[in-house]
Amino acid sequence: MAKSYRCSDIGIDCGWKGTAETTEELMMSVAAHAKSVHDIDPVPPELAEKVMSVIRDI
Repeated sequence: MAKSYRCSDIGIDCGWKGTAETTEELMMSVAAHAKSVHDIDPVPPELAEKVMSVIRDI
């Protein structure tokens, strides 16, 4: 089952949505997006946990 995440799911004012086949692949996309758009590198553990808590199955 594919996975989905949106920045807005954790209260960030951003319309980005990522999807991937696995949580690991999705987290890599989230990290790349965080670096390129939000200037967050690396993603802090507490932010990664917040993201992981709202990832949905699609």
